[in-house]
Amino acid sequence: GPFSASVAYIDPVTGGSTTPTMSCAAHALEPGVTGLTHRATESQIFTVVSGTGVTICDGREIAWGPRDVFVVPPWTWATHANHGAQPARLFSISDRPLLEAFHLYRSETADRFDADA
Repeated sequence: GPFSASVAYIDPVTGGSTTPTMSCAAHALEPGVTGLTHRATESQIFTVVSGTGVTICDGREIAWGPRDVFVVPPWTWATHANHGAQPARLFSISDRPLLEAFHLYRSETADRFDADA
């Protein structure tokens, strides 16, 4: 996936998303990891808790570090990468549950290839 690992926060009463219209998640990106290139109809806001890295949105590189906030707009190709020596930890919030309620959520992953192969 886009990260080494992700954990979604859930409502302990309903077992659903954090709220009916917003979801929250914690993400780990280990050193040297570049996640899969993906896009989705959701809007995502990320807060960097620790570590450094880059996110490439439709070819534009966004460098990030602790306490930075950045946005991945809907239907934007995005790749997250950690080129540093320390793990990166991020928190995200998105409108995915709202889109799912109206059957408007879609996502896809780009085909990956190794140019040196």
